[in-house]
Amino acid sequence: MNYSNLKKMIKQIQSSFQESRNPEIAPAMEAYMKNHFKFLGIKSPDRRELARQFGPELRKWNQQELIDLCLQLWKLEEREYQYLALDILKWKYKKPQEKDLQWIKELIVSKSWWDTVDLLASHTLGLYLISFPEKRVSISNDWIQSDHLWLQRSTLIFQLKYKNVTDTDLLFQNILRLNSNRDFFIQKAIGWSLRELSKTDKRLVQQFLDAHPEIDKLARREASKYL
Repeated sequence: MNYSNLKKMIKQIQSSFQESRNPEIAPAMEAYMKNHFKFLGIKSPDRRELARQFGPELRKWNQQELIDLCLQLWKLEEREYQYLALDILKWKYKKPQEKDLQWIKELIVSKSWWDTVDLLASHTLGLYLISFPEKRVSISNDWIQSDHLWLQRSTLIFQLKYKNVTDTDLLFQNILRLNSNRDFFIQKAIGWSLRELSKTDKRLVQQFLDAHPEIDKLARREASKYL
């Protein structure tokens, strides 16, 4: 990696984003995220439009160089930089390497909230565990036992896009292991994962819900949307 190019790109991105900041709407964006993060006040369509100017240069970068860029963006204070990192990963993260788990986990547990974790789990981690399915059980075990809310949520939603290749045994096992955790984000994730599965197998989801009356009302309501 040419770190001078990396620093130059970060500087260009910051300059572009700072010039487009909108202090009038930033407080509302911060309030929507419970004031966990600072915002520049750049709406998503405007942010993506700003990012397009860097596309021609970033297309020349290999996947590892783009990951390094995302890791640096993650360190910046305002939330729009993390959103840009997510856009880049969704655009260019296509060929997972075994070593990638370290930085994927780092991003999940750093500056964590649903707005970043959900895409990291369903896209980046999901793609990683499609490539390395033998790691699904061990990662699920480690992350559930970690007692870290966002790692636990990730074990429930990394298969959201798997459709008919969902490992339903593992999904159901993870759900039952976390069901006693009544945290809103865990229960919503349980319901969300079952709702997505119901799009490909309604009968299986209904059987699971019937067999487990202990599933919380919130999760059950979410899971039953298409039943």
